[in-house]
Amino acid sequence: MSDIEKEWLTTGEVAKSCGVTLPTVRQWIDAGKLPASRPGGRRMVRRADVEAFLAAAAVKVSAK
Repeated sequence: MSDIEKEWLTTGEVAKSCGVTLPTVRQWIDAGKLPASRPGGRRMVRRADVEAFLAAAAVKVSAK
């Protein structure tokens, strides 16, 4: 696997790694919540953008 293939994920790979459906990932992209590019007509997402999106979406629970 090349460095570029490691850096970029398909929407299907994003859905699988996040445990959601492909339409959910498309909604995130269409809503501007998850940046994506379309090289060759396929939506591709940077791995770093997925990680940042997940970190920002995480719910933090404080111990009381």
